[in-house]
Amino acid sequence: MSGGEPFFEFRGVYECGWNLFIKKGYSDKAEDVGVNYAYIDHLAQAGINRLIVFWANGPGYRKAWEGACGYAHERGVKLIKGLYGFCGGGPEHEMNEPGVPERLLRPSGSGAKNALCPFEPEAREWMKAALADRLYPSIDGISIEPAQEIGKNCACPRCEALLPYGWEPFAINLIAAEIKKIKGDAEIILHMHMNPDLGDARILNCAAAMRGLDAGVRHIISWGVDDDARLALYLSADRRFEHFGKLGRMRLFPGGAKPEAGTAYERAASVFDWCRASADAGKRGYVFDYRIFGGSERQGCEGRLPVTRITGRLPASLALIGMAMREPRLSRGAQREFLDGLRAECFWDIDEPELYYRGAAS
Repeated sequence: MSGGEPFFEFRGVYECGWNLFIKKGYSDKAEDVGVNYAYIDHLAQAGINRLIVFWANGPGYRKAWEGACGYAHERGVKLIKGLYGFCGGGPEHEMNEPGVPERLLRPSGSGAKNALCPFEPEAREWMKAALADRLYPSIDGISIEPAQEIGKNCACPRCEALLPYGWEPFAINLIAAEIKKIKGDAEIILHMHMNPDLGDARILNCAAAMRGLDAGVRHIISWGVDDDARLALYLSADRRFEHFGKLGRMRLFPGGAKPEAGTAYERAASVFDWCRASADAGKRGYVFDYRIFGGSERQGCEGRLPVTRITGRLPASLALIGMAMREPRLSRGAQREFLDGLRAECFWDIDEPELYYRGAAS
């Protein structure tokens, strides 16, 4: 990477455990989970200093997390675990908290038993215990996916009275207060879904509600901000809103398809442009997804089992997003020179979706 102080302080990638861990299907048994140490090396090489991981919180991951934490911290990478705030009743890969006692599960808009009620003391105590376990052994932060974001918030009268925008700050503040009690220096991130179908008012109304959010929540990142106008609105709506970029589908491989020949420079420029938009708005954090569902999230591949992506050399896509977060205002000419260097030095995965999503094993 080039010299100089990186622009973004928080330079993150977000995934569901299929890069960090060598896994067997959806199994969460300890014997089926190992650490992909090379991936941590690649993050450090690319100048990425945060890794946010969902779907890897069951008991079978405990030993793997111990190994990953020590190795990542030696290389300057902080690890942040995902939390589905106040929802449960199923496996993690269906967006539920693992191990919630059935007696605590309540109806939501999407099921009979998949929500926890934040007004119930026993549910709060369970979430508190889950947070303590989530921060073991030396996890650096928590990324909260509120139950309302996935339609699994409790549907009791007290919770319903907080809708449409009051439930999230209420529930998140409960969680944030507990995180600070357990580990005062833990980073707290909120992951939102700015559904484009709901219009721009969703962003503005959500921003107004988030002004009541605990000050410990420093970064709010979001899906659904996929065009320039909407990105500009989102970045200006609240000082804590920082973009979560859909790298593979929206920037490098629009629509998940193989791009036209010779467009790598233009697609890479799009990655830099979106980072620059955030930099120009005064943001200090940026997060990219990085093949978050193990290569099976793109259209036509939903039925595949996720696969750990392993590459011997630093993937060019990872190097690209690392540079964009370090130097978002890099000139077009310097971008081209950088990309040409990646072709020679890295595992080139920018022109072939199959290589990007599955790695060398494909």
